[in-house]
Parts: sequence; C-alpha cells; structure tokens
Amino acid sequence: MKSDDSFNEIADQCSELAAYSIQPRYPMELILEEQDMKQAMKNSKAIRNFVIDLATEIVQDGQEKA
Repeated sequence: MKSDDSFNEIADQCSELAAYSIQPRYPMELILEEQDMKQAMKNSKAIRNFVIDLATEIVQDGQEKA
C-alpha cells in the first residue's frame, strides 16, 4: 500500500483472510460456519480479480512503453 494506493481496495478482504493463514501455524480451535466460508471465498475472488487486473494493467503499460 505504500507504493500503490490501489491496494487499499483489498485491505479489508486480506485482513479477514489472515486468520486462515495464522490458524494452521498456531493451532487453536477455529469454528467455521458455511457463511464464514462463503465470505472467505468472496474475499479470495476479490483479491484474485484485483491481482489479475493489476497484472494486466502492468503488462499493457510495459507493452505501450516498448
């Protein structure tokens, strides 16, 4: 986010998914319901789409400069 403000768009989704990366490293009880998993999938898709769009933009900018 320090180098590109557009990452602010996905900051909340990344924060919500952080628990899923911490739990396997530090075993603790994690109670998940279907709604939690649906939200996690929604957040994952938003992050994926953001990264794909950003990568496409970077490639296009590079081709225009070449």
